[in-house]
This record gives sequence, C-alpha cells and structure tokens, in this order.
Amino acid sequence: MKQRRQRAFRACAWVLAALLAACGGGGGGGGSGGSSGPAPLLPTLSEDVAPAGTRIDVSARNLFPLALGDTWTYDRRSGSTGGITGTVTRSVAAGPDANGYLRLREVDGADTIDTLYRRVAAGLEMRDPFGAEGFLPGVYQALPSYIEYPTPLYPVGGLRRSLRQGSLGVDIDGDGQVDYYSAELRQIFRGFEVLTVLGQPTEVAHFSITLSFLAVGTRTRVSYTVTATEETYFASGIGLVRAERGAIGSDGAIVTPAYSIELRSATVGGQVVNGTDGNSTIVTMTHAGLVYDPLRAVYYASVPSSVIDGNRIARIDASSGAVSYSAPVGSNPGALALSADGSLLYVGLSGSGEVVSLELPGLQELARVRLPMDPFFGQLFAEDLSVSPASRDVFAVSTRRAGISPRHGGVFLVRDMVVQPRRTQDHTGSNRIGFDATGSQIYGYNNETTEFGLRRIEVLADGLREAAVVATNGGFGTMLDVRDGLALVGPSAFTADISLAPLGSVSGAWDCSKLPGRPRVACLSSTEANRLVVADTVSFALVGTPRYVDGGGNLFAARRVVPGAARRVAISEGDRIVLFESDLLQ
Repeated sequence: MKQRRQRAFRACAWVLAALLAACGGGGGGGGSGGSSGPAPLLPTLSEDVAPAGTRIDVSARNLFPLALGDTWTYDRRSGSTGGITGTVTRSVAAGPDANGYLRLREVDGADTIDTLYRRVAAGLEMRDPFGAEGFLPGVYQALPSYIEYPTPLYPVGGLRRSLRQGSLGVDIDGDGQVDYYSAELRQIFRGFEVLTVLGQPTEVAHFSITLSFLAVGTRTRVSYTVTATEETYFASGIGLVRAERGAIGSDGAIVTPAYSIELRSATVGGQVVNGTDGNSTIVTMTHAGLVYDPLRAVYYASVPSSVIDGNRIARIDASSGAVSYSAPVGSNPGALALSADGSLLYVGLSGSGEVVSLELPGLQELARVRLPMDPFFGQLFAEDLSVSPASRDVFAVSTRRAGISPRHGGVFLVRDMVVQPRRTQDHTGSNRIGFDATGSQIYGYNNETTEFGLRRIEVLADGLREAAVVATNGGFGTMLDVRDGLALVGPSAFTADISLAPLGSVSGAWDCSKLPGRPRVACLSSTEANRLVVADTVSFALVGTPRYVDGGGNLFAARRVVPGAARRVAISEGDRIVLFESDLLQ
C-alpha cells in the first residue's frame, strides 16, 4: 500500500486509510457525503464518454515510446518552491509478458511503483489504473485496464470521461458488510505547445488528467474523496518529458504534495537523449561566491543573508550535487578563496567588512580580521580574495566602497590576519585579483571603468605595490582567472609574468577559465546561451562548444565558469549552479 500512495493515480489506498480513520474515530471525516446522516448505497454504474470531432493522427510522432531497456531520468522539483528535491527514474524493467504487457518502473527516492502497459489498437493501455488487483476486487473487476493515452488523439479541449461505481467487494470498516466506491477518470488533450526540454525549445503534447476516488463505509455512512491531478507533456521520440502531480482529500488534507518531474536525460530505443554534449546537474542555490576544492572534490558556495538560513557556506558534492551547510559564519558572506594546501577557506563578509578564515574540512572558524575604514567613505568590504601559494596565512583582498562609483578601494595584503600598511591605489585599480604560482606577484583587472587594465602588483614585506598596467579588450564585470602561468581576461590570455605579454584570444567566447593541469580553457559562449567554448592554450583554436542544460538562473547575475576535476566544471548563475561534465573538458 505504501507504494500505491506515492503516485497520484493510485489514490484509492489513501481514500480507504482516511475512511478507516474516520470510522475508527466514531464517524468523523467528511467530503462529498460528509454529513452524519445515512448515505445512500451507491448503485453500480459504468460509463465511458468520448468527445466528438475529428481525431488527431500522431502515429508519425512516436509520442509514447516504450520498449525494454528504455530509461528516463528526471529532476524532481517542489511544487511550492521549484527547487530540486531529488531524482526520479522511469525504466521499462521487464516484458513483454504472455499478454503483451511491459513493466514500467518508476523510482522516487525509496519508493518504487511498477505499472503494466501494452500497445493495443486503441492506444497505450494501462493495466489496473487504480492499483486495485488483490486489494479491492469490485474496483478491479469494474476496470481491469484503461486506455491511458488513446490514439489517434481526441480533439483539443474535448473531455474524455470514464466513471465506475458500485461495491468495493470488501468490508473495510469492519461491520460485516461490503462497502462502496465511485471512481472517475477525466482527460483533456490541451494541444501541442512549445516547452524547453533539455535546454531546447521542443514541441510537446499536453494532457490534463484528473482522478477522483470516493469510498463510502456502511458502518457510519461516512464518505471520503481523494482527487488527484496530473499535467503530462510528451515529446516525439522521447516520451514523457514533464509531469506536474498532486492529490488532495475532500477535507482539504494534502494527500500528495504538489511536485513536478523534468527530464534530465533518457535512453530511448538504444539512443541516448540528453539535449547536451555532456551531463548536467542543477543545484538551486542563491550564492555570492563559488570555489572548487580539488582535495575533497567539492565546491564551496557563500550563501548570503538575503536567503532564509543564509550567512553560511554550502558544501556541494561535485559529482552528485548533494548539499550540506556550515554553521553561520558572519554577516552576508561573499567573496571566497581557498588556500593552495586545501586547509583554509577565506570568506569576505559583506555585512561587517571582515574576512574570516575557516579550517577545512569542518569549516570551523579560526580567526577574523576587519578591513580598514576609508577616511571619506567608511568601511571597506571584500570584493575579491586570493591566497598566496607560498603560505596559507597570506592573502590579498581587493576592497570596495559601498554606494560609491567607482567602488574600488585598493588592494591590501594580509599576513597572519594583520592588514599590512601599504596598499594599491583606489578608484581605478584591481577589482579582480589572483596570485601567480610563486606568491611574489599578484595580477589584477579593472572591470568597472573603461580603462579595463590588467595589472601586475608586487608583493612586498609591508604590503603591495602596483608595478605595471597593460590594456585589454575586456569589459564591465569581466572576470579574471590566474592559473598555470596564464592571466585570462574575458576571451583573452596573457602571460602571468613580468612581461604580461598577450598570447591570444578565443573566438566567440567570454570569461574564460583555465582548466587546471590541462592545456585547455573553458569559456562562456558570447553568441549562444547554455553553451561553453573550449579552446587549447597553444593556438587558442577551438576544441568544441559543448552545450549544457539551462539552469534557469538569474539573467542579470554575473555568470562564470569554475573549473573542477577532469571533465567537469561548474557554471555559476547567481541563484543556481550547473554542474557540467563533458569529454570536451578533459
């Protein structure tokens, strides 16, 4: 019975559980016959009504593929928040049997539901739509099978209705008499629509389905009804690509909380269907900073105070997308930087103007330091952080002034949580920063004024000194990535040494990041959403343009690529993170 409760179309078990509870309570409950007076026994009825009009031939579309070995994987989303709450898989696990039925298995967390289907002349037939066999003999005898999706399709907007009513064939309230039920299935073909499927606009067939199941116990004549709804969307050659589900009782009780499933990937007829050139996992999370920890294969994201239960650091498994959280770390965490040995994570706090150091892997606080006050503009805040590869206790912080344009407040060096006295200039400077491989130089980039200069900053005993500036073709908001001897600004690469010599540029790209230990860069496409541009680091020639699944993130957020392990990157989208894996990234 537990398995039947997990699917909207197996709602009768919930009805009976509710009815038994009402009977056991001495006549509580309610619903369509919810008065305490006697309810009439339900006469036996069997009605099937089909809408009039010309039916729609979809034989060439293959909307309902179903063969042994076919599999579909979906993101399960909350109906209230839209956030991903898990993964649902559907697979044709067995068959056909002697009667031609295939076993479609749906797995949702710990719950598994098997449903038998076969193709008949009238369409796709479901065996035992109420899950009543061996449980409610009267219901099963009345409707042992049902054409769930008739072909040809009925006219758009027409109501197809099947009603069954009569004896349950069993006594459920313990008075020695059989009890009664009324069940109705309603279906409307809404027509063909365009839906984003695996990141691509796709024409789908949309159906609205409602099941109502009422049970009446003869002991108290109390009735209870569960109404389950499902909106389904089918794409040619793929099958079910989206479903929206939920169920409610006649007393307003939530039987199945509303949720949806959205296709992530599929294998149909032996062909892999994922709409991308790799595998994507979407983590719904508003975040301000994102860094990768190669020692533990996790990403760290700073969760700002604008989020309920924010002011924490999220730990995201780079393979599965599983998330856990630290204790609160301070007011409005933003910029992040990881020490080269993987032992410390530095966090800039945009609420207090502090930088806190957290020991890994536990994310426990070790120390914190408050950044200087500007004599005219007040408290400075961390805009970007970078840790020296020579010492985990030395880091640089690019500061910003709140509510001022230009916002840049200079770059400071911090040793052992003590701010050193010498800093770079404010106003026009290095909004984005990164240490070189030795720890003796820092490279910075101005992304808020049209100067767009790439800077080399010397690390001194008492702080920092800007030593050189070269022009770039960067732009506003452009990121800087310093890694493996390269300084990447937008689509362009420079040598991370004294010369700052230009090396090349990636065509059709923006905001490139060096893939660590690999002779490639991964960039956002400047011409097409949800696509990366991968190039080599010798000629900067194109290697490929893998497409990833649209995370649906904030269009106004600064998107960037954060490299991970071999074949993997994360795409930060402000309120979502796309974990993407592709052979083109190795």
